[in-house]
Amino acid sequence: MAYADVSEYDAFGPWVDVVTGPQDVPRLYRPHPIDFERTELVLKIPRDIERRNATPSMHLYDGLVILDRASLTLLSRDGDTFTTRSVRLDGVFALVDSVHLLDGRLELYTALGSPLVVRYNAASHDRITALVTRMRMLILGPSSPVGAPASSSSPVELGRVELPHAKRDYGLFGAWGALQAAVPGLELSAAHPSLPLRPFDAGVVGLLYRLRPTMGSAMILGVSPHEVHFIHRRAWLQRRSGDDLSMAQTVVFRRSGASVEVAEHPIYEAVDAVRIAQGDGVLELALPRASRAAEVLAAALAR
Repeated sequence: MAYADVSEYDAFGPWVDVVTGPQDVPRLYRPHPIDFERTELVLKIPRDIERRNATPSMHLYDGLVILDRASLTLLSRDGDTFTTRSVRLDGVFALVDSVHLLDGRLELYTALGSPLVVRYNAASHDRITALVTRMRMLILGPSSPVGAPASSSSPVELGRVELPHAKRDYGLFGAWGALQAAVPGLELSAAHPSLPLRPFDAGVVGLLYRLRPTMGSAMILGVSPHEVHFIHRRAWLQRRSGDDLSMAQTVVFRRSGASVEVAEHPIYEAVDAVRIAQGDGVLELALPRASRAAEVLAAALAR
């Protein structure tokens, strides 16, 4: 079948593109109404296929992300049709943006259960960073816009906090520096390097974990007047080769009403199993107890 309009095919590539008007919307998603005068940002997410395998007859975009002043909507390709999921921005209590090589993943956590997940090619991470920045501005509101000066918060007193300095943790330095430049009033409040973890079990299970040791992700935690920021690896518990090639940022909104539950990790010694929860939504972290990160997080969300 010949297609008169091959503009979608001609423009296709691995990058996330901005959609500026109806003419840029992939044909699969055109039945969904979009008021471009009310949108803040619209992005189209390409399929994970090589250009040489694409044809004009294919639906070439796996997703369409529509951000307006009140909500984020994700349209996801499902064969020759699509599914729709929306979350209200005032219901988002946390978000996680992570990349592992070219595998990008943005997760939005709300009280409604499982997170909304946007998967993307990390070569276009700058587009997702712009989306996250705009979302944070809308969530925080005009009283504390992202990028404007803000008064400092008062995190739990820890004395001097040292940044991770092991070679495998160097990547976190650059991410922390960029974060400090972008978030007014952000204070370094806790940190720890990558740490080998010791299982409780001294028997067969413990032996298996010792034969394939687990590392706890390095982490840098900062508190600003309205948010708690974590810089870390995608996997909090790293058991696979290459896990330390990832990078992740978690943002928890302090005024969201989310609660923090801290318990002893069921497998590893001296590790806190942390649950940030609101309604049916849960974000889980694993934090070495020595850094007191769980204590800082709980204190920040209690204020």
